[in-house]
Amino acid sequence: MAQTSSCPSNTSRGNPVEVATGQKVETVTDFSTEGPRPLQFIRYYRSNDNVTGNTDISKTMLGRAWRSNFDTKLGLEPSSSTLTNPFDGKTIHAVFPEGQVMAFIYNAATQQYLPAYVDASSPDVFRWLRGRTDANYVLNVDNSAQQEITIRKPDNVVYAYTFAGALKEIRWPDGYKQTIGGGGHSVQDSLGRYLDFGGNSSTGYLETLTVPGGQVIRYSYLPRIRDLNGVIIPNPGYIHDALVLEKVSYPDATPAVLTDNPTVTYHYENAEFMYALTGITDERNVRFATWVYDAQGRAISSSHAGGTETTTFAYDDVNNIRTVTNALGRQTVYKFAFGQGGSVRRLTEVDGIATANCAASDTTYAYDANGFVNQKTDAEGRITQYVNNTRGLPTSMTEGLGTPEARTTAYTWHATLSLPAQIWRHGSHPQ
Repeated sequence: MAQTSSCPSNTSRGNPVEVATGQKVETVTDFSTEGPRPLQFIRYYRSNDNVTGNTDISKTMLGRAWRSNFDTKLGLEPSSSTLTNPFDGKTIHAVFPEGQVMAFIYNAATQQYLPAYVDASSPDVFRWLRGRTDANYVLNVDNSAQQEITIRKPDNVVYAYTFAGALKEIRWPDGYKQTIGGGGHSVQDSLGRYLDFGGNSSTGYLETLTVPGGQVIRYSYLPRIRDLNGVIIPNPGYIHDALVLEKVSYPDATPAVLTDNPTVTYHYENAEFMYALTGITDERNVRFATWVYDAQGRAISSSHAGGTETTTFAYDDVNNIRTVTNALGRQTVYKFAFGQGGSVRRLTEVDGIATANCAASDTTYAYDANGFVNQKTDAEGRITQYVNNTRGLPTSMTEGLGTPEARTTAYTWHATLSLPAQIWRHGSHPQ
């Protein structure tokens, strides 16, 4: 389960693998328009995507482990209670496109849903441990005619959902928006551009994506569910987690001939972890990437064609240490500590081991009481100190702390958005 954190804990290395969790992650843009507000179709992969046992929340248009940038839903616990008259302790959780999970718990005293921690030790059931202060996410329930739940993320983008938890719109601060239509089968943006989703009626998964101009991208899937004898069921129909994305075919100059379309193939060859991505074959029919996993489903190596550019990962769970070895043999040690709730690892130190060609390097991080980074010491011993507000936004940043060259920059922020209102740089007037 990938819980959202404001800390620098999601460091990725190799092609790419999250160092803290060992999850293989992948981001692919299948389509994008030009301009400052592009209409896009993006796919996100996580090798361990155990989000929740609630299949309606877990399922996506792309099958197990993959999500699109429009695959986000809400779950209510308990679902029988009403949003119009919530009780103290009522919870809402959101699963975002990147596979992140954010939980919110209702506080009757403030009449607000506040961020909370999820107990990641129980993947089949969501349990909320307690409130958290290190997440700049804001949830609002609109009981007016709008009848919607909105969540504003730290990047100021707002996701709007129906009271049933389905995504209805994505909104940007400049007024640009993308609206879900046709019962989730299309997207149209405020510039008049569209995406149409064509699904298989028996599986519910995306099979065709029609983009502006009428070109079609095609998706096909691989059965990954076994019967009681351990044999993979070839035609499982719609069973949650039954299928995983295998091929994506892109349009070419001969749209009427599908057999020659450029196609990317995804491989899942680990018998124990059937949804773990083990390789990718590109449009030239060349396998250019391979991943290997340990007995816990964590990636232990990442390499390109012919074993080149190999990166390996070692896990010391007792001491919360990860060791990454790059293709040149240099080791980097990542040290973590559990933060609020005991379920989110915070990066505390990055130690680059010296080699014949590289000097040793060491970077450390410290955190304030709310869980936001308030000090960073780099490999040369230079200290940068941050004073943060309750949203995790710096009100001041001092570079070169403790030296004659120290300089401080002060900030004030928009009342609700993560946008600076004024910046005072060292020795200058407000900007």
